[in-house]
Amino acid sequence: ATARARGRGETSATRAIANPPFPGVETIESESHRDQDMRAANEGFKDIMKKRPGSVFAANGLGMVLGEQGRLPAAQSVFKLVQETSAEVPGVNVNLGHTMVALGQASQAVDVYRRSLERYFAKTYRRSEILGWIARAHAECHEYTECLRVLRDAIHAEPTHLPHWYNLAITQANFAFHVLQSTTRKVED
Repeated sequence: ATARARGRGETSATRAIANPPFPGVETIESESHRDQDMRAANEGFKDIMKKRPGSVFAANGLGMVLGEQGRLPAAQSVFKLVQETSAEVPGVNVNLGHTMVALGQASQAVDVYRRSLERYFAKTYRRSEILGWIARAHAECHEYTECLRVLRDAIHAEPTHLPHWYNLAITQANFAFHVLQSTTRKVED
């Protein structure tokens, strides 16, 4: 059923008002053009929120803009609010996880990513991608054994995705360095 059929009044056309300026933001080379497009996306999402206060898609978009602007605590608050009020935006959990990692809350981000994987992406083409983010969060926490396990699952899901193989090698090297460092400290003590 569409969102309109569920009584939300949300349409793809409504979201498209704000979305066009936002996706291209990361490819814009000029800082002034990037800022201009971010402001346009921000205003577009705010306009939708004024017209349709219950628009979870616009709220998610607004959280993305806040995150891109470096206003991470505000973005996290928006994503949590959307997460609590609606189950129809699967990307909000992923956005929340990214924000938590950026705020240094990687261990909590693992739980958010896992819930998102189980609920929305377990049997989709994005499974490998979500597993990569879970692995990154484990790496941020220096949980190398778990990171390696998750990366192996991601490689199993998508064996031709070279970044997973690269991340596996880097994680193995980091883990080896960590073990060597901890062994050296024990010998010195």
